[in-house]
Amino acid sequence: MEIKKDFSRTRKYNNSNLQFAKVTPQAPELEEAVLGACMIESETFATVKQFLYTSECFYADAHQKIWKAITELDKAKKPIDLLTVSTQLRKNNHLELVGGAYYLSQLTQSVLTSANAHAHAAIIFECFLKREIIRLCASGINDAYNDDTDVFEILDSLKEIQTLTDALPTKAGYDICDIVPEVLEDIKLQQEKNTVLIGTDTGFEELNEMTSGFQKKQLIVIAARPSKGKTALLLALARNGTISNRVPKSDALIISLETDKKNLTKRVIANHLHIPYKNITEGTVSNIELNEIEQIQKNFRQLKIFISEILELTHICNFVKNHIKKNPNCKVVYIDYLQLVVVTELKNTIREVTVSHISRTFKLLAKELDITIVALCQMNRAVESRKGADKFPVLADLRESGAIEQDADIVMFIHHEELAETDSTGKPIKNIFLVVAKNRDGQIGNIKLNFVGEYQSWLDLNEFTGEREFKSMSEFNQTNKISNEPIQMPF
Repeated sequence: MEIKKDFSRTRKYNNSNLQFAKVTPQAPELEEAVLGACMIESETFATVKQFLYTSECFYADAHQKIWKAITELDKAKKPIDLLTVSTQLRKNNHLELVGGAYYLSQLTQSVLTSANAHAHAAIIFECFLKREIIRLCASGINDAYNDDTDVFEILDSLKEIQTLTDALPTKAGYDICDIVPEVLEDIKLQQEKNTVLIGTDTGFEELNEMTSGFQKKQLIVIAARPSKGKTALLLALARNGTISNRVPKSDALIISLETDKKNLTKRVIANHLHIPYKNITEGTVSNIELNEIEQIQKNFRQLKIFISEILELTHICNFVKNHIKKNPNCKVVYIDYLQLVVVTELKNTIREVTVSHISRTFKLLAKELDITIVALCQMNRAVESRKGADKFPVLADLRESGAIEQDADIVMFIHHEELAETDSTGKPIKNIFLVVAKNRDGQIGNIKLNFVGEYQSWLDLNEFTGEREFKSMSEFNQTNKISNEPIQMPF
């Protein structure tokens, strides 16, 4: 094997890879960073060894030898630093092969901190897995061209690719006493904010008090029967999170499987400008209202709400990952709605299994991307056959799968309670509740809200009575003491 003068770039090439005319997956700079970090802070080894379980994870031959020496020191319970690693390499007759003590000192000087060592190790491990896959596949291709090789032996050799999953690292355990300083830091930061909100602002005071805002890594399910305002509530939550001035604003991504992008935008406009949704869809808006809609486009650019109409689960997950990568300020993803998601590989599976798979996937995606996923969900018809107080929804009313209530951190229901009284127009008066039936990290209870269907608006109880309909936007403005001047956006 040829040893080049640049010891950090010593490579072992597999000629079978040359047929693809591609560079072998490698990250030599990150290898240098990890090795240097281990020698300047010995605790780093414990952090990265779950990924780098073998010296072959390193691409450069010199780096493999250095890692082997570090591993031997750890097994012997000896300290890991520049001098001990140098001594161990000399003992193994490898010191000159890796570039001598000078190269080791260069490694320690090339890294300032070990803070990113865990992330660097993960990338090194990923490159190693890719190289193994290339090696096994290339070997299978060569054997397939050989007439003397049994086809079943080739298939058996390719099964080794599956065994690579056994090498995937698991998260290391943590001593609870080591986590206390992090908890104290969170408490102090929250005290400085002087607000109950920790996560994304929902825009509803009581809901914020119960949940402290929508938290990262949470799967939140909002369920209701059809035509109860689910989509309007989703849009209100998305909008409220993007205009909050109490906590950092969060961009919103809406995966709409039921309503097309134009109708969603019409609902947002109706809510934002208090123009009847029906007038927008029928084109019966006044000239003043039409002018306001024309002016709203540039203001909506600051709203940062994105819409996608992807249907298939795998495509949704890939799209969300790419979107979050390009838009790191997008902390909440809204799904409208969960039961409409298509799972191609489970096409012929019973519905309960499919829905369980969907809810579990969204929960894992929220944890992986450190975001909140809010998914709308249909309820079964059982609630409609109940009477009186029994009509209040319960977790068992979630449609098609009990796995939804298990995976979700928060489950909320929209409940319309019709009263015996009627308003001045003869229509039944309703109490509308947002029922928080499950809250893994907080309170449960019923929140009374106002839903003004005409404007697709969800509001806190003290914002608008909701007991009367308005014939025009000017009448709405006058009743609610809003100026008839063009509405100024709250951002």
